[in-house]
Amino acid sequence: MDLNKKRHIDEAIKLLKKSQYQYQIKNHLKKKGLDDVSIAEIIEEATAIHKTAQGKLRRILWIALTVITFVIFYFLIPTNIYNVSPFIISTIGAIFFTIFLLQSIVNFESFDELNTKDKSKTDWRHSITPFFVVPAIIMLLVFNMHFSASERAELKEDGITVKGVIVDGKAYESRRGGTYSVTVKFKTKTGQAMRVSEGVSESEFDNLYKGQKVQLVYSKKNPSLIEILTSDSDIASYTGIESRDITPEDLMNLINKENHEVGKSLNEISYSWRFDKQDSVWINEKKSLAVKVKQNETIRYISFNHKSLLFGNELEKIGFNQVENEDKKLKLFEGEQHYAAVETTLQDMRVGTIITVQNK
Repeated sequence: MDLNKKRHIDEAIKLLKKSQYQYQIKNHLKKKGLDDVSIAEIIEEATAIHKTAQGKLRRILWIALTVITFVIFYFLIPTNIYNVSPFIISTIGAIFFTIFLLQSIVNFESFDELNTKDKSKTDWRHSITPFFVVPAIIMLLVFNMHFSASERAELKEDGITVKGVIVDGKAYESRRGGTYSVTVKFKTKTGQAMRVSEGVSESEFDNLYKGQKVQLVYSKKNPSLIEILTSDSDIASYTGIESRDITPEDLMNLINKENHEVGKSLNEISYSWRFDKQDSVWINEKKSLAVKVKQNETIRYISFNHKSLLFGNELEKIGFNQVENEDKKLKLFEGEQHYAAVETTLQDMRVGTIITVQNK
């Protein structure tokens, strides 16, 4: 290529960058004394070079937007914003990420180029485009899982455990599944009244009811960020208390404790015990348990856990001997320092056990 032609091509490229029309470029080149054939060749070469350069710039832009989108939705959006509608925000992030990723690879110049019905104008880019639904689903899961992990991390770091009351619940069911949520009201440690809706699983929804008292953890940074503690694993995760069953040794230790010490000890065994002043009894509604203590004399433990039906066996393991008794519903035991009675009861079609331990 001679230097004059290269110079004319460079001039044509500069005019293209200024969004000049072809007839304007032709007029410019004609003033340079070029014939129509030379002008056509120069414009064709300049257009090809300019188009390649523009394509590289667009691809760089799409790559940058892909990275920026990931950074924004994965790192920068605060947990309290995500918490407003985690699924919708995650979906928006996944859609934008996938569009920018697609363009980084295929680099369509326009929607018409993507949506063309002319088979002669389609190429490999049109063939792979439908498969980008896969990264869209993956990124939806990534953003959603990251939010859940961030939420749990914030609640573990800044969480405060309180009691609340279920005041409402909603279920949206379809053939493909359903979404479930409950509304809980509670007061923060500073006295702020809160009313927050929280998504739950179907099984959790079935086990919750209006007016039910629940244990929950909220973020002191953002009190609308909560998690209802519906399982022993949740409670252990946020409180450090590993829930276990009450043993005969526990009952014998509790007999001699003062009332406030009884509550502390019970909540170290399993969480959510509260004292009912009217009946002077400790209650764990979540586990359907009750304990009543007459200090230094007796303790009565009521449980509807099927494991408590074997409490007599546990007494014998630690040295208690069964005493003969004609009542089949009542088993009597005697140890070195205590008497014990294990009685079967039936309430609301549920079989329970009443265990009484008495100092000698």
